[in-house]
Amino acid sequence: GLDPRARIELRELLKALAAQGKAILISSHILTELAELCDACAIIEKGRLLAAGPIAEILARAQGGTGAEGGAAGAGTRELLVQLVGGAELEARLAACERALLEQPGVQGVAIAGPKLKVRFNGDEALAARLLTELVGKGFPVCGFEAVAADLEDAFLKVTQGRLQ
Repeated sequence: GLDPRARIELRELLKALAAQGKAILISSHILTELAELCDACAIIEKGRLLAAGPIAEILARAQGGTGAEGGAAGAGTRELLVQLVGGAELEARLAACERALLEQPGVQGVAIAGPKLKVRFNGDEALAARLLTELVGKGFPVCGFEAVAADLEDAFLKVTQGRLQ
């Protein structure tokens, strides 16, 4: 492992080499850092190549899209976070909002996570906008609504079917 300063210096060196057109092969388990450095990646498990290509395409596939066009704007299964205004009745509002969400088209599952609801959603931006409109129309004090972007760890777990070793 590298200390923070050495990691920064290594990252800058790799960026400089890439800017010179040099191809660099990196093997690492620190997937969040790889996403910052790399244009493309390969996911290998037990000696088998499971996925390879530009990071944007691999992330889009992890979010349910089929390629570069299937990211946050396209249809596909992804996670949405809905946050309600806090206060004394927050738990009751979260439970009521959870029930309301489960009745909406495109919603495949809901979990309460602190002051937020994690929504497993399959749909495009227009359907997500209708979902938000429905919640506000039903009187839920929504103060946050966002699609969670997939990262390389999500893509790895999806490609390897979540099997941990």
